[in-house]
Amino acid sequence: MPGKLEKEDYDIFVPEINRKSNLYDKVNLLVELVDFHGWTAGTAWEDTKSGARHLNDIERLAIVGDKA
Repeated sequence: MPGKLEKEDYDIFVPEINRKSNLYDKVNLLVELVDFHGWTAGTAWEDTKSGARHLNDIERLAIVGDKA
């Protein structure tokens, strides 16, 4: 979905990371940003919290976006 990343997106994303990290010791993530226009302040906070919480659960992380 194009546009800004919202807190509600994390309400979907974070439980999936929790589920996968419970099934597998480490997870690999590929994040594809298509028509990405940044994130809201609340989302930046969610990103910080989830990043700290899952620091040891992520083996590899790739973020891919367009030139802009």
